[in-house]
Amino acid sequence: MNKTNSKKRLFLQHPKKTIIVVNAVVIAFVVITAELFLRFYLDYNPGYYMAFNTNDREIDYPYGTIKINSHGLPDDEFNLTSSQTRVGYFGDSVIYGVGAGYGYRISEHLANQYPELQHMNFAQVGTAVTNKETILRLKHALDYKLDTLIYFFNQNDILPTQDTNNETNTTPLVKVRYWLSLTLDWFRGRSYLYTFIRSATKNYLMSKGYGFHGHIAYERYPEQYENIIADTAARINNFKNILDEHDINFILVILPLEMQISAEAEQVYAEHKITWDTSYILGRTQQTLIQHLDPRVNYFDAYYAFVDPYNIESSRKNNKAGEYFVYNKGDKLDWNHPNRKGHEAIANFLIENDVFRLTTKNQLTTRFN
Repeated sequence: MNKTNSKKRLFLQHPKKTIIVVNAVVIAFVVITAELFLRFYLDYNPGYYMAFNTNDREIDYPYGTIKINSHGLPDDEFNLTSSQTRVGYFGDSVIYGVGAGYGYRISEHLANQYPELQHMNFAQVGTAVTNKETILRLKHALDYKLDTLIYFFNQNDILPTQDTNNETNTTPLVKVRYWLSLTLDWFRGRSYLYTFIRSATKNYLMSKGYGFHGHIAYERYPEQYENIIADTAARINNFKNILDEHDINFILVILPLEMQISAEAEQVYAEHKITWDTSYILGRTQQTLIQHLDPRVNYFDAYYAFVDPYNIESSRKNNKAGEYFVYNKGDKLDWNHPNRKGHEAIANFLIENDVFRLTTKNQLTTRFN
């Protein structure tokens, strides 16, 4: 019996199984071919945001190392017997050090400048200004006897209060994103094909007005979502009032995004179909937030860490895409995370403006009136 007849008989005897096997072989061939091709084609590091070598005290990322102390916090060991005034740094992945790594973060720069203070980093990836996390921050502040709490406000913290209080109001997209992170993100950085598909999908959604976490990017549309910015400011004010009750000083640092501080970055992201209100580039989101803050809130607008308020156009022209922010080193367009140079610029701005001066200060408001 020749081979052709043998194959025909096998197919006739097990047609469904044969089709499944053939399809599996074809799919496997396509996946392996795509995987190999992308390993040569991709011009970014698919594992930039992922840690594959970890231990109990250090997490190694491509951008640097993050230390984890015995309290499970991203810092060196705290000296809880010291009588030094204690400063706590709170925020999301920016303060955690994504794009910079331990030793190059804002908190380390300020620690070097103010050695008379004890500096403690409490950052948590994905955190936002919610009532639930306000309780957690207060607990940390009290447990570690903080004298000053600095909250670094990332603009993607702008969310409706009802969404931050009730998980059932979470959008389907956020739920899908959460499910994927639990089930498939093991392949992120390991599989070039999965990482490529994930990145392309995420960039597409961001071009449709969504943010990094699956919510609408309210921060990029301050004209439409002024009420939500005001809602967020109200939660910050509430946090300030709670800390006042415990005699803990509160400092707010408002972080910019890259398209705001760089004309080249603005053009690059626009070419990727990312959209925003025209007034967003002028800083309306920050200004709207500031307008709704309690006048007693001691705040710093870190936009001015990168832009001279008296030479805005020239400053934005001189700042290049990727000069101060991660931009395109990993598997997403990243206008959100300052790199090492960006962390240093923000720290220097805070130092120049005497960040630990415990008085309410009025910021320049020349960008948007």
